Amino acid sequence: MKRAVVVGALSFVGYHLVQKLLLEGTEVIALDIESLLELSPLNEEKLLLIGRHANFSYDSIESGEIWREACEQAPDIVYFCLCEPNQMIEFPEQSLVQRTLDEAISFCRKHEKQLVMLSSLNASVASADIEKSSGTANGAWFYTLEKKLEKLAPSFAVLRVPTVYGPWQPSFMIYHQLIISKEANVEVQENSNDAVYVEDVAQCLYRFGAERISGTYYIESEEAGQWKKGIELLCGNGNIGTVESESQLKIGTRYLYRPSCSLQEGLEQQILHVNKYKQLYKDMK
Repeated sequence: MKRAVVVGALSFVGYHLVQKLLLEGTEVIALDIESLLELSPLNEEKLLLIGRHANFSYDSIESGEIWREACEQAPDIVYFCLCEPNQMIEFPEQSLVQRTLDEAISFCRKHEKQLVMLSSLNASVASADIEKSSGTANGAWFYTLEKKLEKLAPSFAVLRVPTVYGPWQPSFMIYHQLIISKEANVEVQENSNDAVYVEDVAQCLYRFGAERISGTYYIESEEAGQWKKGIELLCGNGNIGTVESESQLKIGTRYLYRPSCSLQEGLEQQILHVNKYKQLYKDMK
């Protein structure tokens, strides 16, 4: 894989995917919502860490030239990581996401390229036609995007994930909040029984592109109650107001991978990251 487009390059998983691609010597055309003149402090720091890499370029999705430039540079694959798979509330910029996905599909159809999309395991609930009250806004949204991909993209792959954790985890997520505050009254916005490390997700997405894998897949940790175990590791007794979720349906094919670290080791890496950038996260409040 010589060249890749990553839509959502500054998102949680998207950023780790960019790092993996660069590590493997892949040229990355990175796209996201923010322009270089309007970067948040967090995203500015991300770009500072990789922005000078010879194989990396960044542009805003709103730029009218992005797909023309991508075509000129003949990418081998397009990754779509624009939506946060852990976000339970309504997605901002939904019309922009839909339009950008349409553009990505059109590009891949025209140039016969593969499109790989990061999705949420909650999409399985919607795809099983369970009553709407049993699902989540997160699942319904991703299912809508998946159906569009399935209908229009010539070659595609979908990776459904449960809760993702690790460095750069979004600040609305419970692991991040517990690391920051060490308090037991944080607001829970996740609906999960499982948790997987972000670098493992990035590795799986990379392999999808490198090996031209197609279809709908999900990944899991294979550890019962992994998500809640993480809470217990971070706050001792785990006695906080978590929302017990039903076992998530796993529709599709399980994608086998070898975890790069244990839950405790992954959380230690996240703690080190938060401590390093603590002031940056405090300034976001």
